[in-house]
Amino acid sequence: MTDEQHVEDEAADEAPDTFFDDAFQWVDEWLLPTYRRHLSRHERVWCCRWREHPEVVHRLTGVWLAWEGSRGADVSRWWREDLDYHVSVITAPEGPFRSCGADGDRHGTAEPPPFPSEGA
Repeated sequence: MTDEQHVEDEAADEAPDTFFDDAFQWVDEWLLPTYRRHLSRHERVWCCRWREHPEVVHRLTGVWLAWEGSRGADVSRWWREDLDYHVSVITAPEGPFRSCGADGDRHGTAEPPPFPSEGA
């Protein structure tokens, strides 16, 4: 066995056993069919091109990983502390979809600048 094969075998052994392959599959196959809410520009905003919003991808990846870790465990805590919290932030009128329309007709690509920093 080569060193490369050994490293690949160790990585495969350490890979988490997940039901879904990634957050994108989880969102499309579990989250969107399960978590349904009415949308309005004043209360909740969703973008069908959610994959193009880095903050949303990162948040939903965290929610997916927490879901994978809580299967069969404290699901109530997961709904309350992970899903409900992050979906409320994501769909807030001032959130990452603030310049988007649910149908994709309006898609906000002009993000505000990052917070300033004197470092690096």
